[in-house]
Amino acid sequence: MQHYRHPMVLHFKRFKRSKTAIFGLVVVILICVSALFADTLSPYSPTEVRPGHSLRRPSKEFLLGTDILGRDILSRIIWGSRVALKVGFVSMFLSALFGVILGVVAGYYGGQSTI
Repeated sequence: MQHYRHPMVLHFKRFKRSKTAIFGLVVVILICVSALFADTLSPYSPTEVRPGHSLRRPSKEFLLGTDILGRDILSRIIWGSRVALKVGFVSMFLSALFGVILGVVAGYYGGQSTI
């Protein structure tokens, strides 16, 4: 007699075996953590202009260098992750909302299936 396993258990086991899926999960978690703690993780203000530090190469002071206005690139990436996550979650929520509404309307007005 075969033992029944819940589909979620099977999906989780398959997920654990995939190195690519684990790596993707770690990247998403790192982005979420950096977005949540951007004010403490970023070494400089992302908007502070430093004219004497423009176009610096990566160094101990500026880990990813600076842009043409002297702003720290690492700080701008960390703070930009907040905006990227907000856009992603809002678009995901709106597409799910519209999908459910269209599905309900299609199910209500669709009539009888011929199958």
